[in-house]
Amino acid sequence: FCHHCGWAGAIRNEPIGHNTRTEMSYRPPERPKAVRPKPPQPDTRRGAWERLVEWTRQQRGIDEETLKRNGVIPAQTCLRPVKVGDKVEYPKVDAVAFPYYKRGELVNTKYRGIAEKQFRMEKDAERSLYLIDNLAAPNVDEAIIVEGEYDALAIEMAGYRNVVSVPDGAPSPNTKQYASKFAFLDDDYVVAIFEKMKRIIIAVDDDEPGKRLAEELATRFGKARCFNVDWGDGLKDANDTLRAAGIEYLR
Repeated sequence: FCHHCGWAGAIRNEPIGHNTRTEMSYRPPERPKAVRPKPPQPDTRRGAWERLVEWTRQQRGIDEETLKRNGVIPAQTCLRPVKVGDKVEYPKVDAVAFPYYKRGELVNTKYRGIAEKQFRMEKDAERSLYLIDNLAAPNVDEAIIVEGEYDALAIEMAGYRNVVSVPDGAPSPNTKQYASKFAFLDDDYVVAIFEKMKRIIIAVDDDEPGKRLAEELATRFGKARCFNVDWGDGLKDANDTLRAAGIEYLR
């Protein structure tokens, strides 16, 4: 029995005359049922949407149409509790809310701070690939996998809707139980979608965590149908490429 992932099973040999029969038993891990989150609440202060659109355009090169199409909204939320003396406070900060949908249903929301690079996802909600429903259409047989929400939106800006992002970026290469960080790929819906893909383009960050992530994904999906992206000298990822080199180069 594995206390980390919940796998349980046994292998035993049973003698039958002059032969031996090997039998295996297996009990899959019992995963807690994910909580369905409430829809993210938009920041209703005057000009909040306009400020988000302008900031995203200037800092990320993403336009308003792409934000609207994917339900990205401004939000005020607590990303990290702060201990003040003996008390714990939950300060709200300006953030971007990225809703995660699967089968058309909201399964999670990721919040990213605007002033600081801090993240939060809904407690006990399902981890899934960002924009996974993009790949569910019958005529889609090629997938692009990136490492963050802004990278996925950048790929969309270049004209490719068949893009998804891993939910938590690339784990550190030294992370214990590294393989367990990819449980979101074992979902039946996700497995069925990737079974029909003829080509999978792994377009993650050009750094050590990204390279390890690319290797892990290629191993899981089969290296014969996986391709890595070379962003070019001095470029790190899809969003960096969009900002530095433009849509045509990214395309």
